[in-house]
Amino acid sequence: MDILYYSNHCPHSQKVVQYISRNGLLDKINAISVDKRSVDPMTGQTFIQLENGKKVMLPPNIHSVPALLVVKQNYSSIFGKDIIQYFEPFVKEHTDVAQQHNGEPIGMPIQPSSSGVAILSEQYTLYDLSPDDLSSKSQSAKRPMYNYVSATNHQSFKIPTPPDTYRPDKVSVSLETIEKQRSSEIAGPPNPYGI
Repeated sequence: MDILYYSNHCPHSQKVVQYISRNGLLDKINAISVDKRSVDPMTGQTFIQLENGKKVMLPPNIHSVPALLVVKQNYSSIFGKDIIQYFEPFVKEHTDVAQQHNGEPIGMPIQPSSSGVAILSEQYTLYDLSPDDLSSKSQSAKRPMYNYVSATNHQSFKIPTPPDTYRPDKVSVSLETIEKQRSSEIAGPPNPYGI
């Protein structure tokens, strides 16, 4: 993974960090802030203290921020606005996939759910229709209507249910009968006074 070195106090670093986060590139790089750093007096090497307390050596070819250390290109470094130019092909590829190379975002496709039924909806709204034409009660000829089931076949919309007066044969005992039986089986608490 490539490593981005930045500073929270540098406006140029902030532009690069915003570009990277706005375009979803944070999973392609490791970002390290150089704000907390120290120099080893023995070797003269600069170390960066991470948020978790560990120290990481600052490569000698990183002399300013923002800087991108490109690992796959023999640890070469890219500085400043060139970092944004380096990531532009990745961003273009990502947006082309999202737009299916049409230059416009594509609506969500209709996918069947786990039960095999898909919810169907228009992927667009005609902008030249009046609010009355777009209402659900509209009878306008301009409003596109999509019926996938015959609206005249009312029998297909009914769910077979028993009539409201139906009493199942399985439950012949009422709640009152069960309560009486329970109270007769359970003896009351003993009277401590013997009355």
